[in-house]
Amino acid sequence: MFFYKKLLLMEKQVIEINWIKMEVDMRHVKVVDKYWIWDNVKVLIQEYSDTYKTYIWCICWFDNFEGRPNINIAYFDIWYSSVDVKFIDYNKDTEKVQIAPLWEYDISIKKSEVLDKFESEIDKKKIEIKEIERKVQYFEKHFGRYFENPKK
Repeated sequence: MFFYKKLLLMEKQVIEINWIKMEVDMRHVKVVDKYWIWDNVKVLIQEYSDTYKTYIWCICWFDNFEGRPNINIAYFDIWYSSVDVKFIDYNKDTEKVQIAPLWEYDISIKKSEVLDKFESEIDKKKIEIKEIERKVQYFEKHFGRYFENPKK
């Protein structure tokens, strides 16, 4: 009997919200997360039926659509040699995606690492541009004559 009373006492707690004390039945309490623009969050995305991947970044903006408010989240998709910024529209119909607050100790990447990966991507694209420019020069040199003197 003593154990049962103690259990009942544990289920009810006094909490204070805005200087108002209330007794709350903890069995029926619902946790409500509060997010702000630019809050850091973890994004859990289901990739396949049984695999999940966690990403980090932040909430960019809120869209207050009538009947379907939307949270726009940008996140890093980081690979060994590249980084990509992707966006998710998170609303009541979003499936296979969950968000949670990101704590300081959760951050496993440094700003310098991300910037280095972006620089690497820029260098790769510059090489691609130079290759295309060489192809254009080759085309103009060897095939340009065909277009200058069309045979009738």
